Amino acid sequence: MAGGAGVIGWIAPLQEALAPHPKTYVVLVVALLCAAAWLANFITRKVLLRALRSALPGLLRSGGAKNDPRYQLGVISRLSNVVPALVLMAGVVVIPGLPENIVALVRKFGAAFIVLTVALAIRFLQMDNRRAAAANLAATLALAGTFLVIKYFEYAHKFHEGQLPGKFYTFQGMEGTNPHVFFSVYFLMTGLHGIHVLVGMGVITWVLARTLRNHFSAEYYTPVELTGLYWHLVDLIWIFLFPLFYLVG
Repeated sequence: MAGGAGVIGWIAPLQEALAPHPKTYVVLVVALLCAAAWLANFITRKVLLRALRSALPGLLRSGGAKNDPRYQLGVISRLSNVVPALVLMAGVVVIPGLPENIVALVRKFGAAFIVLTVALAIRFLQMDNRRAAAANLAATLALAGTFLVIKYFEYAHKFHEGQLPGKFYTFQGMEGTNPHVFFSVYFLMTGLHGIHVLVGMGVITWVLARTLRNHFSAEYYTPVELTGLYWHLVDLIWIFLFPLFYLVG
């Protein structure tokens, strides 16, 4: 995505140097992203989450495993394993010069992954595994936050280029009739979807807090299931918006 050039300015010289060899550029960028993902996982596992466990041990306890260090390490492992996926998703979308089909694939993979973690959270509660359910709900929040960060970069780039709705449209590099109408619909629909994502994140945070307090079990998990239904609706909307605004020529 071109909007990421200002954020990851160090990649620009590499992109210019390898302009005659685009495949080499793509392979090198993917290798750098994999290294960054591994480093992020290491830092999260060894520093950030371990510090969180020491400061707030009560948040990582559930059921009969309250004082079991293996349980706490299991939660840390589950959460830290989400970080590499976030780094790869954000990097592929934000770094400029990557093929559009790769960016589109990552977008769809991210949307599917967000729904998967909610479904897994419900399934783990049905199995009375609150530890795994809480980890998947936390992963959903992290993935949704990454989606909104990517959307911020996308909006910032369009604002910078003047690709705005209605009378505010000033971009001169696009052919076709009435592009300002397209961007009016684009900002309206994607903005409404973003608001629904924010609402969903708020509700997921609420059910996550209740899960950590042992309010749900295999006998009662209705609020989590209803939250999952809402989250699937949000994803279904994105399934229609994505091809409409990003794939249709």
